[in-house]
Amino acid sequence: MPKTESVTVDLSVELLAQVREAVKRGLYRSEDEAIAEALVDWSLKGHTEDENIEWLRQALQQADDCLEPDVPSEDMEAVFDRLEAKYRARIVESPVQG
Repeated sequence: MPKTESVTVDLSVELLAQVREAVKRGLYRSEDEAIAEALVDWSLKGHTEDENIEWLRQALQQADDCLEPDVPSEDMEAVFDRLEAKYRARIVESPVQG
């Protein structure tokens, strides 16, 4: 059995009621067990989020590495202006008939 230490934790009345209800329903043998499992879940969740963030960083780096340095990037405002003009012209060419 792993070595354990005792700590005192202050919980809100609502949270403690949820823990006690879980024990009462038989989901856990004790309040200690319920809280310990919640902490294990919290620890695993944090590890998974860290892995996801690292995967995203690597994917972004790979995408950045694929960009050709000699190709200039376009100003987003210019792109939006061009798209707006294109679709406004289509509206004028084929007005909605009702």
